[in-house]
Amino acid sequence: MSTASHCHVVIASAGNGTRFQSVIPKQFHKIKGQAIISHTVEKFGRVSCVKNIVVVAPESEELMMKMKEVLQRQRTESNKIIITSGGKSRHKSIFQGLLRLKNKLTKDYCTHEEWLNEIVIIHDGVRPFVNTDDIERIIIAAKKHKAAGLVKPLVSTVLKPNSDDVLELSLDRSLYWSSEMPQAFHLGVILQAYEKCSEYDFENGTECLHIAQKYGSVCAKLLKGDSNRLWKITLQRDIAAAEALLNGYENMLLVLPNNIALRQNVSSTFGGGISVCCIKEVDELILKNMQIFWLLNIIDDLLPNMEHVINILHSHKKSCHLIIFLIDSEPLTVDDNTRLKYWDSCHQLLKFDVLTQLVVKKDLLNKGMEELLSLQTTVEKLPPGQILYF
Repeated sequence: MSTASHCHVVIASAGNGTRFQSVIPKQFHKIKGQAIISHTVEKFGRVSCVKNIVVVAPESEELMMKMKEVLQRQRTESNKIIITSGGKSRHKSIFQGLLRLKNKLTKDYCTHEEWLNEIVIIHDGVRPFVNTDDIERIIIAAKKHKAAGLVKPLVSTVLKPNSDDVLELSLDRSLYWSSEMPQAFHLGVILQAYEKCSEYDFENGTECLHIAQKYGSVCAKLLKGDSNRLWKITLQRDIAAAEALLNGYENMLLVLPNNIALRQNVSSTFGGGISVCCIKEVDELILKNMQIFWLLNIIDDLLPNMEHVINILHSHKKSCHLIIFLIDSEPLTVDDNTRLKYWDSCHQLLKFDVLTQLVVKKDLLNKGMEELLSLQTTVEKLPPGQILYF
């Protein structure tokens, strides 16, 4: 990427992880032997134009020392990383990071006019999945518009209740997007905006783009990002999905019945580490891009579409690993005619030497990624063609 100036990063990582329900804040939780914050810092360390990475650590002396210890082992050039303590709220922590960056640049440059128009990227320490293409896109957009951020479509409808928790307003989700990270700004714009913030903004605000609009008089450019990577590790259940991504399973696909509510529920339960579609949306192009092709379906949806699946496998030259998860044991309880059709279809699939079928219970969807990955570990040790019952 061609850049006319340097870029800098402020990574907010000062949270205590209350929702994560762990003694250790989530940014220090290890995945693949490395703290989550290390994965995040490493991602930006690979971007060629990034000169400084300011990591905002928790206020406590103990956690500040832990952050320094963790980032000492970082593969990113150590002279790029600056660690500073955060504040009582997210916005106060980001402001502290911006002020620390300002102090560093004031020493590096002759006058502050030299760095006012350089780009600063603001990101969260527990979002280690953003890809380089999206980072470069928001840098380019921020240079032109002075502020830019990644977004993705809303997957659930937003409801507004009244004081008695009775529905007052339902928003048309097609008109709205979900704000994600990272976001990028002209450094002078976002610094001056934060300097004008009220105490209410610092304590209750969550959106940096809104701060820039309200106090910096700029309207941010919104860019749709990679939805599978724009998510934040918030709850314990997100760890399994994060491990799937960081272990190279980002091309996992769950194929579900064509039921919008079910698909939204599964997407929410399993986190952002897995793609979701219905069986009719699967084609050869999708299959080629999947390392593992997960087919999670019920018999009433599988049988009518079995010919479609078999045709795809016929045309698919590259070996794939097809795993069928059935939500319950319907093949054992349905009428004889349906059972025969089911087993005949399974034997047709077995001819491709890529099928492992698992019959599992309905509560699998509620257990999420951890349960699926555990089953996958069992499956990968078996030769193709095994039929297992759980």
